[in-house]
Amino acid sequence: MKRKALTITAALLCCTAALAQHTLGTDDISADELVGTWSRPVAVAVYSGASQQAAADADNVTGQIEAAVNDVIERMGVGAVVVEFRADGTVTGSTENNTSEGNYTVSGSTLTVSAGKMSFSVNAKLTGDKLQLLYPLSSFPKQITKYFLGFDPEGLYLGAELERQ
Repeated sequence: MKRKALTITAALLCCTAALAQHTLGTDDISADELVGTWSRPVAVAVYSGASQQAAADADNVTGQIEAAVNDVIERMGVGAVVVEFRADGTVTGSTENNTSEGNYTVSGSTLTVSAGKMSFSVNAKLTGDKLQLLYPLSSFPKQITKYFLGFDPEGLYLGAELERQ
């Protein structure tokens, strides 16, 4: 399982770029708005920073990201992801082979999920029946991301857009 996760992460990092139609979420989201089942993930990458060089580097691979990352998602069997947010603050995430449960909270445009000893926060943006969840690549070790990307990932976010079912 760790090997599969590392393979997916490496492939996603290799193809990261900014997509003009996606931006970071800035609007407040309530937990009530998240309640329901979400699936059909599509890879999303966003650049949100002041560095013109990083933006130019990210733009160099913009045309490749969706095709490449979504191809990896399909080949790795990650496309069968289903996430269910419940009104009681619990969340279940499942793939074809795994199911994880935890709790979630929302503060502004930040969604925090906790499962056991693990906790992570993502930028969340809700637009109609689409939920975009983005994680800053600067949180990954810079040696790894710089190796895969060829430039400093500061200001780059990678995640998925899910569709309400």
